[in-house]
Amino acid sequence: MSLKEIFSAHRVVLFLYGTVDQPKDKFSKSAVSALIAHGVDFFPVDITSNLNLRFQVQAYSGWTKFPQLFVDGEFIGGSFVISEFLRSGELDRILKDQINNCHEIPTPQLPYKPHHTDAIWSVKISPDRSFVASGSADGTIRIWDIHTAVAHRVLAGHSGWVNCIAITPDSKFIVSGSTDTTIRVWSVEDGSECLVLRGHTRWVNALSIAPDGERLVSVSADRTLRLWSLSSGTEIGIAYAHNDCIWSVCITSDGQYAITSSADKNIVLWDVDGLKCKKIITNAHRGTITSIEQRGTEAYFLSAAYDSTMKEWDYEGCLIHTYEGHTERIWSIASKPDGQLLATVGADKKAILWQPGKSKKQELLLQDIPTACALSPDGRWLIIGFLSGKLEWRTLPNFTEMDFKPSQR
Repeated sequence: MSLKEIFSAHRVVLFLYGTVDQPKDKFSKSAVSALIAHGVDFFPVDITSNLNLRFQVQAYSGWTKFPQLFVDGEFIGGSFVISEFLRSGELDRILKDQINNCHEIPTPQLPYKPHHTDAIWSVKISPDRSFVASGSADGTIRIWDIHTAVAHRVLAGHSGWVNCIAITPDSKFIVSGSTDTTIRVWSVEDGSECLVLRGHTRWVNALSIAPDGERLVSVSADRTLRLWSLSSGTEIGIAYAHNDCIWSVCITSDGQYAITSSADKNIVLWDVDGLKCKKIITNAHRGTITSIEQRGTEAYFLSAAYDSTMKEWDYEGCLIHTYEGHTERIWSIASKPDGQLLATVGADKKAILWQPGKSKKQELLLQDIPTACALSPDGRWLIIGFLSGKLEWRTLPNFTEMDFKPSQR
């Protein structure tokens, strides 16, 4: 059967390795189990030996990995997206809202899809304010014009999810970290891969570049913090303090400290030179701490976690303020360069704008689950990456005129 015939005959289709009774890999097994557990009526298609159909599916979705779930001929995602959409109720909404149509397989007009084909885990704005970079579970990094929101380059080379990206202070290079355990350095000008850093033994979850553009810190599920020289491409330090997966890191604006957060609920402040532990904040949150961000150029930083709160701290580890408004885990924090506007996005399908140090906020209700965000330096846009792979520019009102609502406690 062709793709057109499959989509015409079946509303929900799962392309996988193996069968429902005998999936051939853990990702296909996970997708099958999740769909069955939630009572989703789907049509399974084994692409193990059908190379022609496999290539058709890959060309249609723009994604090379399996399993792949489609509803009404539209690509939804792989095993992780399936599980998240089922957990959040997003798949139920899609099944109710969409109409079963016959979809022609399109002839691509671009060498790549206009959006990522899986969750976006990192969004960064270049220091020169000319482009936006996004990293995705589809294994690619995309470079977007900041004014037109058009993707003009795709960087591909990782064999796993791109969990994190960072941009050098001169805006000439993008650094990416992946579930394939590698860190890669890319030229913004021509998209070439310049350097591969190897040392981590598990997923690379976060990266941060020092203001001098020379030092890079990375953290991983292997529970290590590593310091690299970008000019020599060598590892120059390694440190241990967390007893669980490390999820986030940022280097402070003065380049003096690196701050890490972990599933162990702790935050650690390090002297970057020598990676000496300066301070451990134990039980900083009531759940996994997903994000750490410097607040502008001031001597404060922000943390966010599964407990749905964002907290503000000073470099001595003293809690300055707790921001409450989300009802589910927070995935990402963003701060304007001057620190006078903050943003968070969470699994509750909300983006929230905050005045620093105050219990006032403005909520943006979203249709999809946001997973990453960045604030434009002028405060005009909140750029949001979604679980579905879309990247959106949300226009914001003038900060001085913003109608902030008192927090409901």
